Amino acid sequence: KCIVEFVPQSSIDLSTFKLLSDQKLYGIVGLIHVQSETYLCTISSRTPVAAPRFGETVNQINDVYFYCLTSSKYDFIQIDTLGNASYHPETSGGTRYQVGDVIDHPCLGLRRLLADGSFYYSPDFDVTSNVQRRQTGVGDCAEDTFMWNSALIQELLTFRRHLLSDQRKDFDKCKLLTTVIRGFAASTKSTAGGLPVRLTVISKLSSMRAGTRFNARGVDDSGAVANFVETETVVESESFLFAYTQVRGSVPVFWEQSTQLLTTKIKINRSKEATQPAFNKHFDLLTGKYGLVYILNLLSATKPGELELSQRYRQLVEEASLKSFSGQMSMLNFDFHAEVSRGGSYSAASNIIIPIQDALYDFGFFLYDRNTSTIQLEQTGVFRTNCLDCLDRTNLIQEVISRYTMELFFRERGVDCSPGVNDDIFYKHSIIWADSGDQLSKIYAGTGALKSSYTRSGKMNLAGALSDATKSVSRLYINNFMDKSRQQTIDFLLGRLEGQVVVGVYDPINDYVESELERHKSEFSAQKEISIVTATFNAGGAVPDGKVNLDDWLFPASMEELPDIFVIGIQELVDLTPGQIINADSGRRVIWEETILNSLNSHGNYALLRVGQLVGTALFIFGSLGALEHIHSVEGSMKKTGFGGMAGNKGGLACSLHYADTSFCFITAHFAAGQQNVEERVQNYKTLSNGLRFSRGRSVQSHDAAVWFGDFNFRIGGGLSYEDVMDALQHSNLEVLLESDQLHQCMVAGLAFPYYREAVVTFMPTYKFDVGTDSYDTSEKQRIPSWTDRIIYKGKPLRSQFYNSVANIRLSDHKPVTAIFRASVEIINREKRTQMAREIYERRRNEIGGVSSVTKKQEVSEITLKNGLPPPSSNNQRWWLNGGKHAKVQLPNAKKGTIVNPALPNNPF
Repeated sequence: KCIVEFVPQSSIDLSTFKLLSDQKLYGIVGLIHVQSETYLCTISSRTPVAAPRFGETVNQINDVYFYCLTSSKYDFIQIDTLGNASYHPETSGGTRYQVGDVIDHPCLGLRRLLADGSFYYSPDFDVTSNVQRRQTGVGDCAEDTFMWNSALIQELLTFRRHLLSDQRKDFDKCKLLTTVIRGFAASTKSTAGGLPVRLTVISKLSSMRAGTRFNARGVDDSGAVANFVETETVVESESFLFAYTQVRGSVPVFWEQSTQLLTTKIKINRSKEATQPAFNKHFDLLTGKYGLVYILNLLSATKPGELELSQRYRQLVEEASLKSFSGQMSMLNFDFHAEVSRGGSYSAASNIIIPIQDALYDFGFFLYDRNTSTIQLEQTGVFRTNCLDCLDRTNLIQEVISRYTMELFFRERGVDCSPGVNDDIFYKHSIIWADSGDQLSKIYAGTGALKSSYTRSGKMNLAGALSDATKSVSRLYINNFMDKSRQQTIDFLLGRLEGQVVVGVYDPINDYVESELERHKSEFSAQKEISIVTATFNAGGAVPDGKVNLDDWLFPASMEELPDIFVIGIQELVDLTPGQIINADSGRRVIWEETILNSLNSHGNYALLRVGQLVGTALFIFGSLGALEHIHSVEGSMKKTGFGGMAGNKGGLACSLHYADTSFCFITAHFAAGQQNVEERVQNYKTLSNGLRFSRGRSVQSHDAAVWFGDFNFRIGGGLSYEDVMDALQHSNLEVLLESDQLHQCMVAGLAFPYYREAVVTFMPTYKFDVGTDSYDTSEKQRIPSWTDRIIYKGKPLRSQFYNSVANIRLSDHKPVTAIFRASVEIINREKRTQMAREIYERRRNEIGGVSSVTKKQEVSEITLKNGLPPPSSNNQRWWLNGGKHAKVQLPNAKKGTIVNPALPNNPF
């Protein structure tokens, strides 16, 4: 935490301070904690680039600077974006750096990101809003959706909100705090019908699911989609103000796209039923803000991957239209490439106007008449356009719609829009839209937009085609080799890295609020008991046929209620041949998926939440329909351990999810085989435990609870022979065998799975059987029976209820294992908690007054107040003085030469 003081400048003697640098300060981006130090980020260089309304300015951020608040290490030295020390005033104060030094400043990567030309702010207005919202007065606070410095500035905004009314007005006049957007902004002057006008285009990229091309796809459980952009076209003159808004965003389905150099593959990883809640949340946000929504889907109707996405999109729209959004959404599938191919050029893209013309008229646009100071028209709906990346095809179509709407407006005002007349504004409209498309493409994909030469000129020539080819190759290189570091810097800016510390602003009243919230936690939170089934099976390359009944495996007889979540791992889904290791067949995974789902739905209603496959290992997560509203933030990770991490014949898959406010991690793994390869199996565990990572840098250890399950391949050792083990099994002497179990020995020694536990093993070893029988290995090798298939867990929420193996499934040389857990999850009503916190804060502030100065913060320290003690002493007061008496005593002025106390010796110092 740091202390922020807001006091009159006249109360500070600036002569006692030194100038840290000659950098300009145009605004504060926020506070950030990096490598044990706290920094204040400021805007040090900017260029005015747009003016959407009279009196409004949008500035492009050219550079930022970080001032360290907790160390003098970087004081009195200027560092450029390459790390070079370039400024060294004479009053250096003994800095350790000299001009010409190359400094690895911890904020350098963040500075380069903020200075890349894609960030904007305004000192005059809330740049996260659009013209219609500002002109109509709807919404009086910044939209977090488009605010990129929210994590850095939020505490300072809270400090501002907690100021008293008069102080807040003075604070706002300083124009210190900024809201920063990312995207594009530009204005240009032109004429229309002989009337001078100013044309502006502003594109705002959402920060909610921010990321680079292959790191951010589809929707998340909050309803946020990747590459979501609101673009506004504004035309202003002395007599009118015209504005038109469109949005774009990734297909709101849970999908991802893996890339391997020149190939990419689209995978939908959640069922329709499990996707519908997040899909509905997304359109709740859109309809709540924009009104009616018209979906323009530009994906291919024939290309694999895009076709599957379109089909799922259509299914979700139809379901939502029937129930939640009747009459509020429409959809048009417009195969962009097919239309252009039929038309012979990109000009065929304008054909999209014909089917959407009625909606264009119905939605209208925003129009404000300056002569009468009245709003003539408001936009009542929005077009939501998407292709695969929401870049090239989307930008071209959105430019066509923007131009058509602008022409519609001008024609209504009697302006001739025929070719050759008023061409300047439409030419500049094409240029500015192409610039916007290039900027958005660089942010998401690393290069300028394809087809931008056509957007600029209305023509596609050889140079444009060669430019597109070059950009495509550059994108593949950037996406494969550079996106990971770019994504990490973005997450760092947004405060989303694992373990990242958010800088707080010290406010003693907050201490009181937090203690009161903890005391009244039961008023805004509740505990709920859920049931989780975890099951594992090494299938040995077999697939279930119609005769195999999975009920005994998935629904044990002792099960008291239908589970909320099923987590199932299959190993050796396919035969681990060299061909399968290089390019695994997904067909068998689909058969298992359908068979398992049929079994689940014969007992209840379940939907697939996520599926993953790593060669022969597969992970399936199913949720009951009743639990779907609570399950969110579902994501996966995988890591290979075979052949030194090069091959996926061994390795693991993990799924991270939240049930309400409790986080779970499920990991299915297949470790190294062989009776003696204990060390290799231990190393497999360590590799997966440290290497499986989720968004924001989260690991397995980041969760409230974790469950590992699979074929760990640990054997019965201790020098016991096949005959010894068989004799112990015949006498049901499992305890003796478990003492020689390699997994138990490793866990006791702390070599693997530290702090994990396993329920009591009461079932027979699960390996190795003669296929199709219940007999242990009768071949010449006579492999020693072992508990290779295990389920272990840790975490306060989990309690084991059942742990057993099923004997009547004889597909392979392993037996399936099942565990049932009860889990206590926390459900927090965040709206109620926030409201309660505000009420407690306001009540306490009214009791003790504002706390804008450091002195006041010391005086009202809640650590003492809440214990009934008086405020600590300060220069203004002493706790033992009552009645408002001053702590300092002023002696009356004595006559010149008078000795106040003759008995007092002179000061020896």
